[in-house]
Amino acid sequence: MIARFTAEGALQLKEAAKITSNGDIEGAAWNNGLLSDYLSTVINGAITGIRMGESVFIHLSGRLREMYDGHVITAGGDFGADDGSYYSRPLQYYVNGTWYTATYVNGLTTYPS
Repeated sequence: MIARFTAEGALQLKEAAKITSNGDIEGAAWNNGLLSDYLSTVINGAITGIRMGESVFIHLSGRLREMYDGHVITAGGDFGADDGSYYSRPLQYYVNGTWYTATYVNGLTTYPS
């Protein structure tokens, strides 16, 4: 037998796996359960998306400072007047249905030359 339909409307494949009536796959490869359940367990807690958030404008007026936590400079410059203007966006990642803004560790790291 290569395949047969079950009484529930699923397609049974070689006794080892079957495609259920809703399109899910059940079988030994998924710990004798459903593929959808297996994938939910595997990706639980994993980052499943990355994006750049809303743009922020910063005018520095001649002073040095870091961007906001988790932000990346996306545009800008200093046009000779020592008063740079920049745009930044937060780097964000998606875990279990929630978007988070990346953070960074404060402090300067120096490397031997």
